[in-house]
Amino acid sequence: MNIQTFDFSINLMRNVLWQYDSAERLIAWIQNKQYFLDENHETFWNNWIADVFNIDSSNEFGLAVWAIILDVPLLINEPIVNPNKEGWGFGEFRENFNNGNFNISGTGAQFLSVEQRRLVLKMRYQYLVSSGTVPEINQILVNAFGALGDVWVIDNQDMTIVYNFDFVIPPWVEFVMENLNVVPTPSGVSHTIVGL
Repeated sequence: MNIQTFDFSINLMRNVLWQYDSAERLIAWIQNKQYFLDENHETFWNNWIADVFNIDSSNEFGLAVWAIILDVPLLINEPIVNPNKEGWGFGEFRENFNNGNFNISGTGAQFLSVEQRRLVLKMRYQYLVSSGTVPEINQILVNAFGALGDVWVIDNQDMTIVYNFDFVIPPWVEFVMENLNVVPTPSGVSHTIVGL
């Protein structure tokens, strides 16, 4: 995403007419307002761009705003667990999660981490603005998951496509791709996900 640079500076002194050049109190008042604007106005807008507008650097509030705009839930209710799939939600220290009575048949609400939310929101944005061509979807997948390994999409020419992951798909990624409408898929085309 390219974000246009803006000049947020304001020069109040250019509004002073020549006949008020000798009005010392007015000039002092305007200079005080100018000092306030120099200190706060530009800082506010630069922080707004960094913390809210730019999805790559947004904080939690900014991601919540983007979630409302893109209609993506931040709180995910996981349906009944498929016994053939790995559960998620307990982090890297869930050694016994799938080996005992800790894996339940239905889970409650799960929160995504900040980086997970950022990725989901980027995928949703790409879903909304992409044309759905295979090269474009491949580029979106490489941008999103390229650091984890090779990923590509294959068009089966029968109104189905297959997302191929050449690595073990993290459980939260698979859940999000199957249950949220964020995968860039052409309209009317069904998809399957294949991973190691």
